[in-house]
Amino acid sequence: MFPFSSATFTPENDLPDLTGKVIFVTGANHGIGYATVKHLAGRGAKVYLGSRSEEKGLAAVASLELELADLSSKGKDAAKRPTPGKVIYHHCDMSTPAQAKETAEKLIEKEERLDVLINNAGVLADKAIQDQIMMVNHFGTFQITQSLLPLLIKTAKEPNSDVRIVYVGSDAHKLGRAKDPNIHFKTEADFKPDTSKDWFPAFSTYCISKLTNVLTLKAWQRRVAENNITCLVVHPGAVNTFADRLPLRFLLNPIVNLFFVSPDVGAYNSCFAAASPLVKAEPEKYRGAYLVPTGKVKLEGENARNEALQEEIWESTVRILGEWEAKASE
Repeated sequence: MFPFSSATFTPENDLPDLTGKVIFVTGANHGIGYATVKHLAGRGAKVYLGSRSEEKGLAAVASLELELADLSSKGKDAAKRPTPGKVIYHHCDMSTPAQAKETAEKLIEKEERLDVLINNAGVLADKAIQDQIMMVNHFGTFQITQSLLPLLIKTAKEPNSDVRIVYVGSDAHKLGRAKDPNIHFKTEADFKPDTSKDWFPAFSTYCISKLTNVLTLKAWQRRVAENNITCLVVHPGAVNTFADRLPLRFLLNPIVNLFFVSPDVGAYNSCFAAASPLVKAEPEKYRGAYLVPTGKVKLEGENARNEALQEEIWESTVRILGEWEAKASE
């Protein structure tokens, strides 16, 4: 996706006043998650910023408070904008299902409502931590969603509610092993295939994890539709979240920026999924949808559309999480 692909949507112009809404964004101390928090809090929402590191999480909150204060005082339309909402650090560890569950339980202790859950946290295609990719991207994300579901359902019962579950996915779900027509998720071993002989093993694992996101999101939607909850998965596009780590970055940044959007723009699709009034106005169009920048419904990869595979991964995930929890309690 090129930078101009998101030009028709901006959170400032296209999102409503979100005052009174409570939103939780996981993995939000930097990059797309950080920008998502900023945009949504800028429209008045109370946003919990999830971060595994307290130091980084609190630093992100402090930085956002300065940015939001600056935003509210500048521009000719400053008086017309909602008062920025509060940004609150929330410890969010997805590295095991037990920690993900604890993250959810601690949030439930703090809040009486939750309007939007944005599952932004994820491990990228990093070979140094390849063993964590599936645990965080799939099992941890599934667990935190399942654990927060009672609070989401409670909120959805309120008049004029607009509750949403958003997964930050990727077009990587159509690539590599994720497009294997024989892929299955019946056993624990199916979630961690041997990718050591692949050209980029960590990327192979990442692609499979992104397929699990779309599959489980679809299964979630079927299960919560009767509760008036909308589930969406978003592809953020090509986002520059890495140039600051490149050598000679001052020389390379102009080239990178020709092909990658900033995290601020990369967060637009998450913000659309979380709060655009178009989603509530056209539920049949958006429920269970896969969105590309910005807010455009696109057909998922063939495996992601396989309803039998969606149900298979749901049932296996619930069973495996139950087995792990029982074993941990022995």
